[in-house]
Amino acid sequence: MSPARRYCSVSDSLITKPKPRYAYLTFLVDGSDYWKGALALHKSLQLVGSRYPLVVAVTKEVPVKLRTLLSSHGCLIREIEDVALPESYTPDKYLQPYYITQYKKLRFWELTEFTKLCYLDADTIVLKNRDHLFDLIDSPSEIAGVQDCTCEGYKFHYRLCNTKYCQIEPSRAPWTFPDGKPVPAPYINAGFFMLMPNQKVAKDLVAKLWEFPPTGLAEQDYLNHYFEGRIKILPLANNLMLCNFWNHPTKVSVETAEMVHYCVAGSKPWRFDPSKPNMDHPAVQELAKKWHEIYGTDTTTPLGAVSPNSATLKAVVAAERPLMSRSTVGGVRVVA
Repeated sequence: MSPARRYCSVSDSLITKPKPRYAYLTFLVDGSDYWKGALALHKSLQLVGSRYPLVVAVTKEVPVKLRTLLSSHGCLIREIEDVALPESYTPDKYLQPYYITQYKKLRFWELTEFTKLCYLDADTIVLKNRDHLFDLIDSPSEIAGVQDCTCEGYKFHYRLCNTKYCQIEPSRAPWTFPDGKPVPAPYINAGFFMLMPNQKVAKDLVAKLWEFPPTGLAEQDYLNHYFEGRIKILPLANNLMLCNFWNHPTKVSVETAEMVHYCVAGSKPWRFDPSKPNMDHPAVQELAKKWHEIYGTDTTTPLGAVSPNSATLKAVVAAERPLMSRSTVGGVRVVA
């Protein structure tokens, strides 16, 4: 009898690993007007020619009509679950009470249908193609991001021990902690970071949260703690926080910015408040105008951007107007 043969329905040479799947990611926790930011972010990604889609992670509090609107523009909607928090985690423990909702970002690591994700807060836009960033991380045990500016909020950074240490320009404000405590590890802003979803890391993130006390900046503090020593630091242009224009003016510029983060009080372009400090800064004014240009661009046509006065764009705006003017969620009226 001839020797037994090994049969396979598919040639071994044809068996390959699945192709990596990349995506940008943003986050909505309710039916407030942040959906406008998510839509502007989506349009900005299209305008710079990104090859990857925008995933909008939503909680159960985000209304169906907002999910439908964003989906109609090409966003991928993924609902994420709440994160169980220790009893000591109460809204009064944070710089802003709503920060307690941001721990839901830990669920991002459960989105394992994607190989890598580039997370961006909904109050951001991109000005240059950022697809190359997906090459920067190779392990679920690491993340990449941009150092946070602590010049104004140093009292709320648990690592700084109420000192005015500046990690962006340490020569200007060096670490002088009197008891010989070492210089704090680099600390990133959680409005942008690169990650690799992984179920093991996802479970560990949630489990170890119970060992970490509630601190002023919520999930941002925790992510910096969890990934300490495993964070790749990127240039400031990758997350241009508006406060850097007056805190670190020689380190940033509109021309070199790849992403803009409207994280300063009053700077959200869809509800811009000129009465807030620094809102008259030329760069803030320019970038607020830029956001409106992007938001008012029709990216649904094959020809790309069209004139803000076009009939096509007017039809899109007319279709969205009921959401922009009469949206009511939980008894609270959302006004454009």
